[in-house]
Amino acid sequence: MADKLIVENFGPISQRTELDIKKTTIFIGPQGSGKSTLAKLVRIFNDKNSYAKLSSAYGSTNLFNDFGLSEHFSDSTFLSFQSDFFNYTYQDKELLPLLSENANDETKKILAIDKHLRGEIGNFDDYNSFIHFLKRIPKTTASNVKIIASHYIQGGLNFLMPKTIYVPTERFLISALSGAIWGLLSNNLALSKYITAFGNDFELARNNNPQLKIDYLNVQYKYINGLDKIILENNQEINLVNSASGFQSAIPLNLVVENNYQNDLQNFIIEEPELNLYPITQRHLVQYLVEKCTFNKNQLLITTHSHYVLSSLNLLIFAYQTAQKHPDQIEAIKAIVPQESWINPDEFAAYFVDEGTAHSIFSTKTGMIAENELDGVSDMIGDEFDDLMDIYLKKVHETVA
Repeated sequence: MADKLIVENFGPISQRTELDIKKTTIFIGPQGSGKSTLAKLVRIFNDKNSYAKLSSAYGSTNLFNDFGLSEHFSDSTFLSFQSDFFNYTYQDKELLPLLSENANDETKKILAIDKHLRGEIGNFDDYNSFIHFLKRIPKTTASNVKIIASHYIQGGLNFLMPKTIYVPTERFLISALSGAIWGLLSNNLALSKYITAFGNDFELARNNNPQLKIDYLNVQYKYINGLDKIILENNQEINLVNSASGFQSAIPLNLVVENNYQNDLQNFIIEEPELNLYPITQRHLVQYLVEKCTFNKNQLLITTHSHYVLSSLNLLIFAYQTAQKHPDQIEAIKAIVPQESWINPDEFAAYFVDEGTAHSIFSTKTGMIAENELDGVSDMIGDEFDDLMDIYLKKVHETVA
């Protein structure tokens, strides 16, 4: 079952919007339309490290604030996130997490309220009645209930729910500040917590992978004596902070993906992977991300402005479809597109976000992305060019006359 996100009257998303979050999911749309808002909601609701905070009725506002979303709430905000494990609903200014009806017996068993917990805080028939109990505790009450519950729930979730890596557009700051960032952070540098969280992911990644060849960029990364270096094709060595902006955007992303993709139940949310990259490089990056970030049980969610990203994804879907139709040609297809990056269209969703809502741009007829909105932009530019050409030719004719 795909996860489902429902949003209404939350920041830029004013209309009721229902989205299926699949193994590979894409949000595209104009700046400020709400792509990042939707992506951040998925990050908050689909991460095991968030759940204990949300379920305890303490700190949930702080968690939304960590992602810059606290001002998006209104009196009529409705949020819902449904997964195989838990259902969240925010309505009437209250966030309620419940064990999903779709949860399997193993999930229910791990998160059942055991004798130890009942001995600490009381008797409960099931997990959901326990959550209702937590919700009734005044936030000003001095109690160990929150601590006990959080540790208990977190222990169960470590086996069940994914960890989600959020890769923000601001990742270029990590490259620029990598040599001094932790000193700056210790002095309360004003960066959002989701940015510093990515900085922490980057720090772990470069310690675990001090040398890494990045084929689609034709460079090699090295972390030497506290400095991030890249070695170019001509063997020139330069500091990452002094390199091209595309390297500063892509290399931290690449390191973090490499350090995490083999972990079980790992989700990746990546904002604008195409930043400062040449179109053909975007194509190779998309292929790399699909291969790594959908490995095993992992999931990939991308926000983008790039037509090239959509075209690259269509290529990966078409490779899968071609192999299904012509299984005798699989080796030839693999020679064009590596099988590890093929996308099953049944596990793919794409949405255009604009004007307070989002709608699917995935064609069930073709099994690929229908790029009508982007074609419309191209048509508009073409029409304007034709109008200018008419004026230009008219002036030329008048001059000749």
